[in-house]
Amino acid sequence: MGYLCQKFDINLFIMKKIYLLIALFCASILSLTAQMTVNMDEIDDDVAAKGRPTLNRYRDDFSMWSVSAKVGLSFFDGDVAQKYNNVFPKSGGDLALGISAERSFNPLWGVGVEYMFIPMRAEDDALDFTGDTHNASVYMSLNVANLLYRYRRCKFNVYFNVGIGMTFYNSESTKNSGIYIQASGTRTQIPTPNEVKHGRAMQIPMGVNAEWNFHRNWALSWNTQIRLYNKDNFEADKPMQGTSDDVLLSTTLGIRYKFGASKKPHMRNICMGYAEKRFQQEANNEDPTCCETLAKENAEQQIQLDSLKAVLSEYAPCINKIIENGCDEPKKDTIVVKEEPAKPVIDETLDSDGDGVPDIRDLEPNTPKGSFVDYYGRAINNALEGSDKIKSVYFNVGSYNTSDQTANAGNIEEIAKKMQADPDAKLEIRGYCDPRGSVEFNQKLSDNRVNAVKKVLVSRYGIDASRITGNGYGKSINENLSNDLRRRCDFFLSTDDFGTTQSSATTQIGKVTYRVQLCAKKVFVKTDNEIFGSLKDINYYEEDGLYKYTYGDTTSYSEAVKLRNQAKAIFPEAFIVTFVDGKKNNENK
Repeated sequence: MGYLCQKFDINLFIMKKIYLLIALFCASILSLTAQMTVNMDEIDDDVAAKGRPTLNRYRDDFSMWSVSAKVGLSFFDGDVAQKYNNVFPKSGGDLALGISAERSFNPLWGVGVEYMFIPMRAEDDALDFTGDTHNASVYMSLNVANLLYRYRRCKFNVYFNVGIGMTFYNSESTKNSGIYIQASGTRTQIPTPNEVKHGRAMQIPMGVNAEWNFHRNWALSWNTQIRLYNKDNFEADKPMQGTSDDVLLSTTLGIRYKFGASKKPHMRNICMGYAEKRFQQEANNEDPTCCETLAKENAEQQIQLDSLKAVLSEYAPCINKIIENGCDEPKKDTIVVKEEPAKPVIDETLDSDGDGVPDIRDLEPNTPKGSFVDYYGRAINNALEGSDKIKSVYFNVGSYNTSDQTANAGNIEEIAKKMQADPDAKLEIRGYCDPRGSVEFNQKLSDNRVNAVKKVLVSRYGIDASRITGNGYGKSINENLSNDLRRRCDFFLSTDDFGTTQSSATTQIGKVTYRVQLCAKKVFVKTDNEIFGSLKDINYYEEDGLYKYTYGDTTSYSEAVKLRNQAKAIFPEAFIVTFVDGKKNNENK
């Protein structure tokens, strides 16, 4: 008896050590996770301090939800068929099935729910038993690969999962009784049956999940789990209960689908470095398209450098002559530099008539303040405000979340496609609020709505931010509209035609036409020169000391787009310019 008690105490002490080690391991993983996410928390505070909720940023920039299904083998580790000198149990393998849903809050960790159906069976000389378990649990998932490597390609990920849940089980056992009967010369042992119906137990599932992201939306997974239970009667035989609780092992293959990954980056497809860089750009008010902007600036500098080389090449004979004559310094009159008069500074924000359109592109500079006008400041019918003819994004009360209304996504996508199809098209976004709230609150809310819509166009559809302007108008002054229609952002493209109507209070500047600019030359070239190929109707105008050549002359912008596409076969950089009464409009600067 003393020997049995001593053995029981030793086994219990060993099990306590195992559980303690598991608890310490989980605590260390959580501590590392907290250290890795502290930078992102600081960035969140930075963004929140500037008046932009971090939850809205997550929802707009990344997708987070995923589901998975898996199938594999399970093994029972208990008192039946337990070989204590073997690493793995010697019970039979059975088909296990499971499904799960998970939300990844950032590239490092997520939370999910899981259901697993796991059958069990084992046998030895004393007892045979079979059963099945239904396991439901909540778990935390940690991306170990992102924990160890901040910058990497995310084709392969390794996750550590740990959770807690409930298990419902049924089992039946047949015990060899040791009583034999003699029949027809055959000696047969009489079995003793036993069973457990509707058993319940607590469980702690832990495991490792390896995933291969073979597509933005899809991933293949290999998952290995161990489930620790607080019960030791799965064998349905009380004398078989030992000093350690029963355990189920499973190894499965599965497939995971990631919602929304085709439209915006999914948290399971990116590394920590990518996410932190994206969030830091927002904290610093940086444009996510900064790389594109830098590339354009470099291209402009290269053009200036090429122009400087051309000027130096013109003076090369003079410079060579100076060198041949052995002069250390050129004479003052050797090179005459013509000083150009200083160009006037244009205030691109000036709006003389107060209609919201700056004078630099206002074709009707005398419209009354608050008039309903198009992109070029031309008065249009007030009845169009809030109508389907003008594409808009609508919001809930006090919100600037672009997903408030189901129709918003389609309207934003339609505008994005128009801008992608026409690289010269420009866009103005105008934001409004309903009359509730203070003037300061409504002004800030309308500005936030404009910035939220612009952000979707830039980050999701790749529209150059320089092609988009935005204005928050605060409270909508149109009292004929309901509050639902006042809470909106309107889209005004430079290519729109709303059938503008001349109001009695406005004065037309003159006739507006469109031409396609082909190239600019320092030296005059005849309009029938071979460089223009098959293009006819070539004209030119002088600006900034250059001869600028144009193709076509039409009052229809859509016709100008066709001419531009035709000209790009010879001049790939061709673009559309606007003329008013035969003079170039300054808006193109």
